[in-house]
Formats: sequence, C-alpha cells, structure tokens
Amino acid sequence: MNKKQNFINVVLIYVLLTMLTRIGYTGTTETLICEKLTSFYGLWKDAAFGYDPNRTERAAWIILDSAGFYSFKRWPCSAERNKEIWKGQIPDHAIALVHTHTVIVDEKPSRQDVQVAQKLKMILYVISIKGIWSVAPNGQMKKQSGPHWNENLFAVSNERNRIWTFCF
Repeated sequence: MNKKQNFINVVLIYVLLTMLTRIGYTGTTETLICEKLTSFYGLWKDAAFGYDPNRTERAAWIILDSAGFYSFKRWPCSAERNKEIWKGQIPDHAIALVHTHTVIVDEKPSRQDVQVAQKLKMILYVISIKGIWSVAPNGQMKKQSGPHWNENLFAVSNERNRIWTFCF
C-alpha cells in the first residue's frame, strides 16, 4: 500500500467511527442490546419479576466471545434471601455481571454491588421493578432503562433456525 492509500484508509476509519458515535454506538458493555435484553428478561422472569416470596435473586455472567457474540452463564440459584452467590472461577471472556433485585430492595445498585464492580473491574447490571441500572468499575451509576423496559419487547422469529429474539 502506498502513502495515499494509507491516508485514505485512516480517513475512512475516522469517518466510520465518528458516524457510529453520533448514532449512539459506544462499543462498551453499557449498551443494552437485543441479545442482552432477552437474557435480562429471562432472569427477571425467573426471579418472579421481583416478587419471589422467598426474596431470591437471579444472576448471570455476560460473556463476549472472539466472534463478537454475547452469551450468558447463569449462576446456580443459591436460594439465599436478597443475594446470590457464585462459587468458582469467573468464566473466561466474562465482561459483565447482571443480577436482579427484589421489590423490597432499592432499585439502584447497592454499596456491595459497587464494590463487586470495582473488584471485578467490569460493569454490573441490576434489574429491578423500577428499571435497569448499571455500575461501572469506577463506581459510576447510570439508569439504563425505566420500569417499562420489557413492555416494548417484541418477538422476531427466525423460522429457519427456530430461534426467537426479543428486540426494541
């Protein structure tokens, strides 16, 4: 490649990154995308939408593979009240942690949630009756979505593969 072609490639990459930034793509795990929301909804449903009479929570690791696809590794249910416990190593390629809060717990990440995000150096999401919150490794909290985040989901079927995906 000559210098002119290299310059053109650099300009094209800059333009592409600028366009992606302007439409809201940040390239971070804070972006609540379709793949994540499907699994978020599954955790929330399994936690009885925050109304489990035993006040149990549900949790999962968010994993990003080398091809750029997300997967979730659910934690075994410990049946503990208002907490969940992980035993063992953090899965390879884990980039975030998500868990539910019951309706009697504050919607925001707790002090312990902030400490976990800082210790693991990854984003931690909290699903509650009032929405979805995130806490970054630097301790910064952000409300990602309000209480109706799951009401706008609709099913899109991929009939060939018999896969259902939920999207906004």
